[in-house]
Amino acid sequence: TGVVSWATVISIVPVIPQALAMRSPQALEREIADRRKAEAELESRNGELRRALEQLRLAEEKLRQQNETLEHRVRERTAELEKQAAELKALNGTLRRANDDLDDFVHVASHDLKEPLRGIHNYATILQQDCGDRLDPPSREKLQTLSKLSLRLEDLTNSLLTISRVGRGNLPRQETDATLVVAQVLESLSITLKERGAKVTVLDGLPKVRADRVRLGEVFFNLISNPTKYNDSVPPEVTVGHRGQPRATVCGLHDNALGLPPRHHPTVLRIFDP
Repeated sequence: TGVVSWATVISIVPVIPQALAMRSPQALEREIADRRKAEAELESRNGELRRALEQLRLAEEKLRQQNETLEHRVRERTAELEKQAAELKALNGTLRRANDDLDDFVHVASHDLKEPLRGIHNYATILQQDCGDRLDPPSREKLQTLSKLSLRLEDLTNSLLTISRVGRGNLPRQETDATLVVAQVLESLSITLKERGAKVTVLDGLPKVRADRVRLGEVFFNLISNPTKYNDSVPPEVTVGHRGQPRATVCGLHDNALGLPPRHHPTVLRIFDP
């Protein structure tokens, strides 16, 4: 028995350090609890990660649906805009043709009306010259009114003809002597100016400008004739001159007519706004 006991002791001695190094049950329990806690936390984080991934997937799906909806709306809007552009193009073509037809009508009508109006004026003038002394004052006044109205109507037809010509293409600009243009205008207005007793003064040295000679003549015609027609001053006076500016030469007129009240300028001059 003693020998066996010593043999047992001798065999146990090598494992004593290992036995001493073994942890206690309490330590093992704490380690197991810590591991379980760590596993629980890891599982919780994995659950949060899975939920986050699911939310991301749902967000991607929602974004994809929104993109599809947006693309669909863009296609619909593009198709609608293309349709509107086609309709607008067709409408512009119709409007252009209508304007061309109206331009042709105005041109033909104004041109065809000039001859009978000229005949009415000429016959009225002949009657005044040949039979004026045999007519009573009211009849002579009516004949004079007929002559003036025919001239006025001829002016209107000339304006219509001008509008139709302007609408047919670009204005033919060329170097034009403003002095000669004003001289021609005064010659055509000589009878009217004489009847009104108007005094027109043209300052020397009107410039040469690049312009449509006919249109420039119409501008001077209206600027000179209007102050003599609509003027209570005796006599009506109009002065034509010019002044140089750094980048242009400006022709202008001064008259003693009543003029347009400043409060009406925005309304009347609105058609000249760019």
